[in-house]
Amino acid sequence: MIDWNKNPPLGISNSGVLLSALQRSLGAHTNNYGFDLALSPQRVKTAFECWKNDLERNGQHNFQTPTTPDHIKSAAFLAYWLRRCSPIIELTTTSNFTHDAAQLTTTTPINNPTALHAFLHGKSLLGQPVQAVLDHRTFLAEYMNEYLPFVFVYSSILHIEQQTRGICSHTTPSLKIQNELCVVLKYKNVSPHALYLIFLFMISNWK
Repeated sequence: MIDWNKNPPLGISNSGVLLSALQRSLGAHTNNYGFDLALSPQRVKTAFECWKNDLERNGQHNFQTPTTPDHIKSAAFLAYWLRRCSPIIELTTTSNFTHDAAQLTTTTPINNPTALHAFLHGKSLLGQPVQAVLDHRTFLAEYMNEYLPFVFVYSSILHIEQQTRGICSHTTPSLKIQNELCVVLKYKNVSPHALYLIFLFMISNWK
């Protein structure tokens, strides 16, 4: 039986914890690309309750022992329900965002040598080509409820793997793979078990 108070899966004990974690993690990611993130607390709560019910049901019937599913299984089920519930309701452009390469983020002033070097070489302050940043903004807006939950869950798995296995190197899926995954998640019915296998494959070469 899962102890949701003392040892919750992924450290997420209730919908409020999940909402705060999503706001913190995804808000930081989208802000880098000039977006403000809006989440629906009710949809997050629904996703949490469905995730909790699934884990408890699987813990009782589908695993070898009636215990808490491992963090990868837990993450796969969470990714599934976040996708199903679509808790991200809006991405709005931040007031200080412009398409000027020098102002894609405002964390570094243009008089900073690093920022100036990036600007002169056609890169944003994110260290990426300007067009790549703009293309990713378009992608975020179209696939926000597929890509951003994937980022959140993937980061959760990475954090736990670093703590438990002490991994020091990992490979992030290429943008092409991420894009293809988001298209499949948006238009096809991908089960939690399929997501589990996808995540398991992704971390297989982490050391």
